Amino acid sequence: MAETPNGSYSYEFESPWRMIASAAYVFGQGGILSFDYEYTANNNMSFDDPYTIDMFYNTNNEISEMLSPVHTFKVGGEYRITPQFSARLGYAYQTSPVKSEYRSGHEIPTAGTLTMFTLDRETNYFTVGLGYRFANVYVDVAYMHRYRRSELFPFSPLPSGSDDLFDPGVINQALAISPQISTLTDHNNSFALTMGVKF
Repeated sequence: MAETPNGSYSYEFESPWRMIASAAYVFGQGGILSFDYEYTANNNMSFDDPYTIDMFYNTNNEISEMLSPVHTFKVGGEYRITPQFSARLGYAYQTSPVKSEYRSGHEIPTAGTLTMFTLDRETNYFTVGLGYRFANVYVDVAYMHRYRRSELFPFSPLPSGSDDLFDPGVINQALAISPQISTLTDHNNSFALTMGVKF
């Protein structure tokens, strides 16, 4: 009877760093308008194995080569209709985490037997909410609509056989086989009900 031997493997992962800047303006006693900007350095993510040299060299190169920083812009407003009842509106725009040249046909390394993949473009968020406060209890109802575009690739574009065209640093590679790229749009609607008690 054959058995699979037990084994373990550990590695280190450095997540992308983020920077957030916020500003707000208060209108009298009943309104507030806020702005937020977030920078996420996705291209600075990295893997590391402290026990080997360059184990993740290719992976880290692909991360920095393919991914781009993500910029997120948020604007939101709240108006207090009564001392207990408030209404809110919000909008957020998030840029694509993938460099534009890869979304338009640059060769992309894939793994496994499933060749189809998608690359996200920009994402938009629209929110509206109502809140009610009484004594130490609060109730919030929120609706969020997410609208996102992406490209669907049936397989990775394949460059021509010239050796220099396989260099990942060459952006405008000549393609021997170019797949039919489809544009997808998805809409996601969600509702949230929050109830809480302040002590």
